[in-house]
Amino acid sequence: MKYSRRMSLAALGTLAALALAGCSGSGNGADNGEGGEENADASIAVVLKTTSNQFWATMQEGVEAAGESAGVDVTVQSGTAEDSVEEQTTLLQTLSGEGHGCFAVAPITGTNLNQVLAGISAAGQHVVNLDSPIDAESAEASGIDIATFIASNNNDAGKQAGEFMVEQLGGSGEVAVVGGIAGDANSEARTSGFIEAAEAGGLTVVQEVAADWDREKALDAATAILQSNPELGGFYSANDGMALGIVQAKQNAGLEDVIVIGTDGNSDAIESIADGGLTATVSQYPYAVGELGVDACRALNSGAEVPEKVDAPIALVTADNVQEALDSYPQPFEPYENPFADLIEE
Repeated sequence: MKYSRRMSLAALGTLAALALAGCSGSGNGADNGEGGEENADASIAVVLKTTSNQFWATMQEGVEAAGESAGVDVTVQSGTAEDSVEEQTTLLQTLSGEGHGCFAVAPITGTNLNQVLAGISAAGQHVVNLDSPIDAESAEASGIDIATFIASNNNDAGKQAGEFMVEQLGGSGEVAVVGGIAGDANSEARTSGFIEAAEAGGLTVVQEVAADWDREKALDAATAILQSNPELGGFYSANDGMALGIVQAKQNAGLEDVIVIGTDGNSDAIESIADGGLTATVSQYPYAVGELGVDACRALNSGAEVPEKVDAPIALVTADNVQEALDSYPQPFEPYENPFADLIEE
């Protein structure tokens, strides 16, 4: 079994190496078996955003566990930070020449991997999109064949958080929203879902800021928001790291009653709920997304047709069910459907 955990490649060279010819020159698609036959055990390459974020680190764990269980070689790589665009692109460029049958990717932006992915598609290798969407228009224009997109429904996650906030505040009150990087599709879907549900339930969103997925920036932003909005009833955060920064800000201000809801379902967030810090999180189970990504690649490598989109499981974790969430972590505490399981031909 082979796992690569290279988190960064220093001095990788320039993006001139991203020429399409470099992508298509050595790929062999799913034909990694004897005599060029399709093979579910063909190797898989996975490129994530950054495992310095627990969400992506947990997704890597799911990828590796699924690969080990199936006896499939899986290489996992990621950038050093959420904004390491050039680094992530170069990592995929390097992997594209290694003959993997399938590539599962979570791009930092909707387009930063497109040039490399176009060459991968042209070479007949499969592309699976994980969690962070590749821009569909740009992908079509570039000739990228995205076999399937696996992600939790971010808008629904935000709505669940908004509905819970309405319930907790009794249908009235002021709330603030802390998003990730401005323009990020996942952040926008989560925050818009929350705002829609919160306003429909009678709440007023008094401020929305971007904290770049960063805990310290969220702490600073929340501190300022609390100072300027003394009647604030709660915060919604587009990820758990920022939510924990907000929890610190409210504790620093001595405002224990301010509700804080995060998104992701990371272990430290779930533990914070158990300890009475964070109020809730919408768990998106990155571990399950990683498992599903490997199974999708195996199904594709065996020649199967796969669904164009698969919704990964989500669940609201509160004080009422936090022990169940802890006991099952990193797996979901409720069953979910794996549409790829019956498509893999051994």
